[in-house]
Amino acid sequence: MRTTTSPRPTVTAAFALLCLSCTAHGQSAGPEAAAALERRITALEAETAATEAIRAVKRLQHAYAHYAEAGLWEDLADLFAESAVARLPSGTLTGKTAIRAYLLDDVGRGRLGLEPGRLNTELVLSPVVTLDTGRTRARGRWHRLAMTGQHREHAEWSGGIFENEYVLEDGVWKIAVLGYHPQYEGPYETGWRNVKEETDADVAPVPFHYDVTRAGVPIPPLDDASPGNAVAASAAAPTEGAGAARAAGEPADPNANHFERLARRFAAVERRIDDLDAAGRVQNLQHAYGYYVDRKMWDDVADLFTDDATLELGMRGVYVGKASIRRALEQLGPAGLAHGELNDHLQLQTIVTLAPDGRTAHARGTELAMTGKHGVGGELGVSVYENVYVNDGGTWKIAAMRVIPRMRTDYAKGWAETALPPPGPSDAFPPDHPPTAQVPVYPEPYIPSFHYRHPVTGRAPRYPEGAAAEPAIDTAAPVLPEPPRSLDELAARLDDAERRLATARAYDGAENVSNAYGYYIDEFLWHDMADIFAVDGWKELSYVGTYVGRERIRESVIRRYRTVGRRANSLVIHQKTQPVVHVEPDGRSARIRTRLFQMNSALASEGSWLAGIYENRVVLEDGVWKIAEMDLDYTWTAGYSVGWAGVEAGAQRRFAPTGGGLVDEYPPDRPLEGVTFAPYPEVAEMRFHYRHPVTGR
Repeated sequence: MRTTTSPRPTVTAAFALLCLSCTAHGQSAGPEAAAALERRITALEAETAATEAIRAVKRLQHAYAHYAEAGLWEDLADLFAESAVARLPSGTLTGKTAIRAYLLDDVGRGRLGLEPGRLNTELVLSPVVTLDTGRTRARGRWHRLAMTGQHREHAEWSGGIFENEYVLEDGVWKIAVLGYHPQYEGPYETGWRNVKEETDADVAPVPFHYDVTRAGVPIPPLDDASPGNAVAASAAAPTEGAGAARAAGEPADPNANHFERLARRFAAVERRIDDLDAAGRVQNLQHAYGYYVDRKMWDDVADLFTDDATLELGMRGVYVGKASIRRALEQLGPAGLAHGELNDHLQLQTIVTLAPDGRTAHARGTELAMTGKHGVGGELGVSVYENVYVNDGGTWKIAAMRVIPRMRTDYAKGWAETALPPPGPSDAFPPDHPPTAQVPVYPEPYIPSFHYRHPVTGRAPRYPEGAAAEPAIDTAAPVLPEPPRSLDELAARLDDAERRLATARAYDGAENVSNAYGYYIDEFLWHDMADIFAVDGWKELSYVGTYVGRERIRESVIRRYRTVGRRANSLVIHQKTQPVVHVEPDGRSARIRTRLFQMNSALASEGSWLAGIYENRVVLEDGVWKIAEMDLDYTWTAGYSVGWAGVEAGAQRRFAPTGGGLVDEYPPDRPLEGVTFAPYPEVAEMRFHYRHPVTGR
């Protein structure tokens, strides 16, 4: 992996002739120092563009899911390149025109938006995204889970894998190839089963676009000979900030001296790095919120908000101020998860947008709620969140949270049969203001307003006629920091910018290798799985113990499962979602918390759920991101038909190896830490690798 300090093209002849005789506040420098700084800035621009490209691809695919959920087929079609290809179970579509017609006529049934009673929730999860060496094309692997149906008629599950390609076209990232491979599907009543191939055989494995090295190198060294070199070095995809305008940094004044031009170039790329860093922090903040809500850690939830923040959960009303928000949370039950309670709130496909001032951010995402009481009943819900965040003295906090319910159903019956209304204002915990609006909820159609403009066209969303929608946020040019005033200041800020860019890249490297692990164990590819561990890495093997060292890890899983390659007629859909990533200052190691959201499937028997928490550490080893530590604690598991409300207590203990098995044959290096089995309906503590994002507790 190329570091941000790697040299790129040499300084121009014109720059060398001038010898930087210009003076910056009385300070002069020779051409060598100035030329070295320019090379570093040029490299920084290229590496920043590459990091923005990874984020732009993720933004594209998450926007795809949000547009599909809302039925915004025109906006969905505009995510594709002109010559794009969509490979679907129904056939192959070539060209954006054909894709648009299919979306509008076949999927959309001739209308924008969803007709009354229709559910079309799309979730795209667990990305592994890699750039090519020219940095004008990228590939991405994703899990897809869809919850679809028509109220009072039918409800379905379906899912599989996207292996997609993306292209930088006219300076903007677009979907070039959408390759969907269905793996499981089924009616809500019986749940999902493996999809059969035409030969009546089980679903085939989906080829990987990456190998064990490329998974850990999302951004390869730039191929200077590539025709896309100049584009990749200068393009700034409209990702977390205010659009392509942020790429501009060269002043229009031809009389400005070279130091001024260099300083302004640096200020422009510094702002882009600021946005990358801020987007990661905001996503961490939102995802941490979900983990605290899971455990009903109400003090920790409330402390994520500013003192004058607002919170609006569904139709309960608006609570203003941290004290009021803390009081409001009690209506969801007292603090602390009680025996038999499940309160999982998955924060998924988060899209972060930085405002032009760089101190305000917005985020849209999907919340999947799996809640209930053991022995009583369970609920399944989908909401959309549209939130505002502020940078308060260097710490990002939630300024306004609005969670808009889209569907809520009794788990035992499903969304075709039951559509539960959202709770209204509480008499015991009255809100400070009534709900912002009486929002219709499934089975009635409604589109929560999108805060962001289209990732490709830059237009506001094209809503159906008559839809009540707020305007997308301002896309004015970003406010740039003051340029450096001297070469010494430029050098110091450049050092810091390179460090912060390495941190931003580490965020994506950690997510990539973490998710690659999940895809490899889906297919029981134990050699590939072991090879993404560091040489001295360690892994907890469920129910057995901890193995230390890559080769010990490899041998332990091969001995345990007795085979390499997926078992016949069986699927493990091992999704790792909701990352919270903290990178060490040197950018060479990071800790990442993810949620295990596993759906097991078979050809002839019912599916099942498995949930847990990963706390992992990743490191750069020989320029490749590797897993150094893997700690997994299960939280609950259940067969599909009974769900979490009807699971038999202690049922997961049956998976424990018996005496004379692996524990004796190939003893672990140390025992498991934390819980050994999925404890639900018992509640076990789950450790956090990080302190509170706001208070530092």
